[in-house]
Amino acid sequence: MKINGLMRFAATACLSAALCGGCVIRTLTVRSEPIGAPVYIDEREIGTSPARITFDHYGTRRVRVGPMLDRQGRVMYDEKVEMYKCRIPWYEYFPLDFISDNLIPFNIRDEHEVSLTLPKVEPKTKARTETEVKAVIEKASQFRSEAKKNAEEVP
Repeated sequence: MKINGLMRFAATACLSAALCGGCVIRTLTVRSEPIGAPVYIDEREIGTSPARITFDHYGTRRVRVGPMLDRQGRVMYDEKVEMYKCRIPWYEYFPLDFISDNLIPFNIRDEHEVSLTLPKVEPKTKARTETEVKAVIEKASQFRSEAKKNAEEVP
């Protein structure tokens, strides 16, 4: 009779632990300055910054933010890439991981955050002086005349 009661208690304890067990919620948040840049983690687009994903496995992630374009399609801010290592907390090492993932009756939040500042791209067009424009046109006409001369010499 004593063994039957002990087995019933063990079965009830296991069943209640399985039904009310919590879990570890792992999130990675990517923020950027300026906000609104496209965010990629391991070359998978996850949205625009600030962006958050949940993950199951720890390790190194390739976080890429940007580039940001203006309305005409020109690059305003260049992209930035960082290899981010999601460190394993103490309660996720064996054998504690079984307890934190299955037996604790509440959720544990493990939050990681990456903040990146995108470099601003300077406009590549600059005002040219009239002498610079004339020099470029003269050089182009020299190349054109040399090309015509070489084309006439080829049989």
